[in-house]
Amino acid sequence: MTLSGEQVLFNSAVFVGLGAAHIYARAARELYHAKEIETITRARKAFYGVVLARDVLEMMRQNLRKPRRTMQTCGCFPTGTGVGI
Repeated sequence: MTLSGEQVLFNSAVFVGLGAAHIYARAARELYHAKEIETITRARKAFYGVVLARDVLEMMRQNLRKPRRTMQTCGCFPTGTGVGI
């Protein structure tokens, strides 16, 4: 009966694996950072889109009030007739 053993002193696959892990970790960080920037950009665009829509709505209301006041002033339709803008 014989007993034999073997111990690996150097395995280059370990270094390749460590290098690949480092590359994948860096790629994951860069992807995370890119998605973070993309999310912030989308949130800002949505916010400013809402602000712009609100301002456009207010301008449209003001533009519709002016002719109504003019028509009331000239007597084209009496105040309180239910015609409203």
